[in-house]
Amino acid sequence: MSLACPAGWLWRGWLPRHVYPPRQPAEWARLPDIGVSAIRVKVDTGARTSALNARHIEQFDRDGCQWVRFTLPDPHSTGDILCTAAVRDVRNGKDSGGHAKERFVIETILGIGARPEAWPIKITLANRSSMRFAMLLARTAIRGLNVAEVNSSPGFEGIEATSGVDVAGLVIEFIERHARPGRTRTRGSG
Repeated sequence: MSLACPAGWLWRGWLPRHVYPPRQPAEWARLPDIGVSAIRVKVDTGARTSALNARHIEQFDRDGCQWVRFTLPDPHSTGDILCTAAVRDVRNGKDSGGHAKERFVIETILGIGARPEAWPIKITLANRSSMRFAMLLARTAIRGLNVAEVNSSPGFEGIEATSGVDVAGLVIEFIERHARPGRTRTRGSG
């Protein structure tokens, strides 16, 4: 079955303009090791490394190891949360504008929403104050733990309402038929 692109519709996903909501998909997460009980994250399966909106980053030594002290904006007040963490690595990364920057990498525990599970992830510290979300949650942080809806904006409901096709059902059927461990296009390397 193919879906035609009627005149006046956006090419992006072949959906009419009114179907796209103005906001992006987001989740609430927690980083208990660094004292963050709630932070709004954007899930980005295209990004390799997660990034956290860290400001006022100061490097210091503790017991012969490299540590960083930084602040995060508190989503529940106008103040900041003071955090400290051991530095795991220093990487050269690029911001959303393509500019190279040296960033500290920390490792902390991540929990999503109200789910009781939590797992360790690596996060780069970057000034994301110009971005809508305080944290970018990349594919390496969610690998093997979740199924990501690749078109969650507008979501399957908008596609189904517009096309009359049960897209969610077709995706689940496809996954059930074809998904097996190690059966990926990248063979686990991407």
